Amino acid sequence: MTSFLGTPFPQTRPTSSQRIVHPGVVLLHSWLERRVERCAHRMEDAVTRIFTRPLHAPARAGDSAHGRP
Repeated sequence: MTSFLGTPFPQTRPTSSQRIVHPGVVLLHSWLERRVERCAHRMEDAVTRIFTRPLHAPARAGDSAHGRP
């Protein structure tokens, strides 16, 4: 089947040479993916620290052990 200009339509399935992925591309992709995941984890941790308070806040100098001044 050809297009209206007489040129054949492009193949819909990749050829065998197009299916081969260079090992360097795979390494680069996995390295970038780890970097993005690590950055996302750091950002999530920072947001959690902003919106939550520690369960055991350090005692202030004027406070007694029972929470009464």
